[in-house]
Amino acid sequence: MWIGRQGLETYNSWTWTEAEDSTNPAKIWERFEKHVVPKVNHRLARYQLQQLRQKNDEFVDVFLTRCRNQATRCRFRDNDETDERLIEQLIVGTKHKKVQERLLKKGKQLTLDKAIGIARTYEATKSQMEELDGESNKDIHGIKGDKNESENKSKKCPNCGLDHLLQPRKKCPAYGSVCLNCQKENRWARVCRSRNQGGTRGRQRYGENPRSRHHSRSKDRGNR
Repeated sequence: MWIGRQGLETYNSWTWTEAEDSTNPAKIWERFEKHVVPKVNHRLARYQLQQLRQKNDEFVDVFLTRCRNQATRCRFRDNDETDERLIEQLIVGTKHKKVQERLLKKGKQLTLDKAIGIARTYEATKSQMEELDGESNKDIHGIKGDKNESENKSKKCPNCGLDHLLQPRKKCPAYGSVCLNCQKENRWARVCRSRNQGGTRGRQRYGENPRSRHHSRSKDRGNR
């Protein structure tokens, strides 16, 4: 009833020997299992196993699960050969050079369980160290940020001479203004550095020609 018409036609196409019972459910099930299981090329499966590599976001347990599933298609002789191939694949496919070095140093004494333990320990230690480094950097940046903010508040603005936050720049009341002394933008004359230097440009008033100013003084002296 469950195999349907196609399954029934497949069943009728089989030939049964005298030792086999065509009405035995267990024998029928075994025949169907052999029929539907895809044909696997064990040499191709072994090649595919050798190409497996641990992904950047993958833990060693997940990587080994992929390797184990692939190994079931490789037709290795026994469990010992399977474990040996998995050890070799862990050495070749691990994403951590440190794990690779430690596994190679073990030599013949290395078992699959020990190899997995080494990889797990390294990954756990590496994850804990990254977490500690992240917390340390967070504290350092937090302290620096508070210090810079306090210094920012204590300084007077060089463009307007008032006390305010230096950033953002648009918060300065002189932003958009033109200095009446040096004609530079975003600055007030009260803090103009050109005026403080005592030069001719700093002494003159906006729109006044210093040469005409000199002539007017000489004329006044002559009249006197």
